[in-house]
Amino acid sequence: MNLPLKQQGKQIAGVLNALNENGRPLYPRVVIKMSRRSAKTTSIWEVLLGRCVHRPGYQIVMTAQDGQRARDKFREMMDALRAPGVDFEGDRDPGKRLGALYYANGSERIQFDNGSLMWVVPPDPGAFVLVLPMLFSSMKLGSLQLKKPML
Repeated sequence: MNLPLKQQGKQIAGVLNALNENGRPLYPRVVIKMSRRSAKTTSIWEVLLGRCVHRPGYQIVMTAQDGQRARDKFREMMDALRAPGVDFEGDRDPGKRLGALYYANGSERIQFDNGSLMWVVPPDPGAFVLVLPMLFSSMKLGSLQLKKPML
């Protein structure tokens, strides 16, 4: 998203991308508890976007407290992908295209050219058509020895 990753963002990315000796996630569930305005959302989005770019066919579904807030946050991140210096859709440089952004009330999504997909739904059990791993766990980030992130 063309934003500098702060130290806490690097720690978040390291935890989310840490692998065990078998190549599986070292922390299958992660909870990130940090104060407001500390780059939690930006850091998580950076990791998820990186996974979609580097893992063809990767799928992510997002939600929030209600459907409108979920769509608003998702659109905010989509807008960041259209910012100068990012050019996700390749409008300025077709050679840098990564995919397409779809702004449709209730059907917002980010479709990557490699088949990966991010989309947003309201927090309604009927809206989820598959179960995805959630990122939960409780830990002190400062006390971890992190492996090199995959991104």
